Amino acid sequence: MLKKTWFIALPLALTLAAPCFAADTLTVSQAWARATPPGASTAAAYFIIKNEGATTDSIVGARTSVADDASVHEMKMANGMMQMRAVPKLDIPAKASVTFSPQGYHVMLTGLKAPLKEGSHFKLSLALQRGGSIDVNVDVLGLGATEFSHSH
Repeated sequence: MLKKTWFIALPLALTLAAPCFAADTLTVSQAWARATPPGASTAAAYFIIKNEGATTDSIVGARTSVADDASVHEMKMANGMMQMRAVPKLDIPAKASVTFSPQGYHVMLTGLKAPLKEGSHFKLSLALQRGGSIDVNVDVLGLGATEFSHSH
């Protein structure tokens, strides 16, 4: 009877544990945002996310305590004009990385609760399709920052 229980319980336990493994294969580096002027209601966060795993995973949501809403967006040129659109699901291919930058993907923060101040940092949580999430520590750089810098 005990062996039979293990044959049922072990696959169930592995199935329940698998979604947590997906977060272990993704790493985030160089997370930053620009400081915002007083009264600003929006900001953006940028970073590099790398998938060391053997399967694609996807970012399907984001949240932070510094804003009412956080969501993945993409900036791109279309018909000679820069356009921004929400991206409800962003694939992070296996053995690849995706860079979030001012001219590409970013996490849009709307409804800022207070200005982002240079030298501070905040937490951003990225929800993953395969389960779990990644908590990211975002450094706030100067108002005119254009890329991540270790010297902030």
